[in-house]
Amino acid sequence: MLRALSTVVLLAVTACFGVACASANPNPNDIAWRYEQYTKLAGRSATPQPREVFAEPLKFETKTHLMPEVPESGIVDWRDAAKYLNGADITVEGKITDTFQIRDVLCRLNFVPHAEDDQAFYVALFSEAYEGLPAPPAEHFLGKTIRVTGQVTSHRGRPNIEVNDIGLVEIVAPQ
Repeated sequence: MLRALSTVVLLAVTACFGVACASANPNPNDIAWRYEQYTKLAGRSATPQPREVFAEPLKFETKTHLMPEVPESGIVDWRDAAKYLNGADITVEGKITDTFQIRDVLCRLNFVPHAEDDQAFYVALFSEAYEGLPAPPAEHFLGKTIRVTGQVTSHRGRPNIEVNDIGLVEIVAPQ
């Protein structure tokens, strides 16, 4: 009885693997498909077999993102800001060449015209940060060299620093 049950289970598992592997569009969430992919990559079954002897443990790759050192000046050029993604707070400097006001919610300060490079670093200046400025932020910062301090994050694949406090933005050189 036990032998017949194990044969049925084995056939069911084999059929399941066959269906998953024959699929034209493999589903990475399908356990059978993932099992087969693991087996191909590892060169062996994920399940140890009776009396199986391993020559060496399986090797798994780990990738580490090494954050570069902040320059001695403590100021990072805007072109290098993406290297500090999700790290500690840094100060980034550059000239604002393009701005984009999004309703009354935020103003995007670009260091390169958006049309030229839609993946370049930018500053997202939220409305609570620019309420006390003498002019709209799109006009106030355009053409000026600024320093902004904060953590570099990513929004839709674009590195940026989000600013909610105008004290984190300093105008270094006027137009």
